[in-house]
Amino acid sequence: MDSNDLVQIIINLGQSLGSVQNLLRGLSYLLGFLFIIKALTSFYKIGNMQRSAQHSTESLGKPMMYLVGGAVLIFVPSAITVASNTLFGATNPLQYASTNPITMEGAMMLLIQTAGLIWFLRGCVLLMTERHPSEKKGPKGLIFVCSGVLAMNIQATAAVVSTLMGYFATFSISVKNALGY
Repeated sequence: MDSNDLVQIIINLGQSLGSVQNLLRGLSYLLGFLFIIKALTSFYKIGNMQRSAQHSTESLGKPMMYLVGGAVLIFVPSAITVASNTLFGATNPLQYASTNPITMEGAMMLLIQTAGLIWFLRGCVLLMTERHPSEKKGPKGLIFVCSGVLAMNIQATAAVVSTLMGYFATFSISVKNALGY
């Protein structure tokens, strides 16, 4: 296998990732509607238990989580934009940098952004499906959501890491000079 063949494979994969991202967005809409239906049926069940004066052991926290999580999944493009603006700011010049799937770099950017979308969706589902605090899905889901947002904004993430490394290098050189080495 020649290296040019591998590059062409990645470029071809990058050209098809736009459709994969649209499929994942459609899946998020479907999951969002299913979670909202689950929340409404849970609210209905809790309301019937209250009306019939039976003791209900269910709290309103889980159906509320399904309702909020379902709304986030329905509005996943808006939620991703809000999370990106929260982390990286709305005035970031890198937010307008478009990826060109014809080049190798553009195809790799699309691959990383698609993986970020998958991680974001998985994190949302993990956060909503935690049944009991002893399952420990919450921290894992939160890590998936954060890493998904970072991967979807890979160019800004790389710029932030580069800037931080520059600051750390400057700080370590100043400490070295202050100690007299």
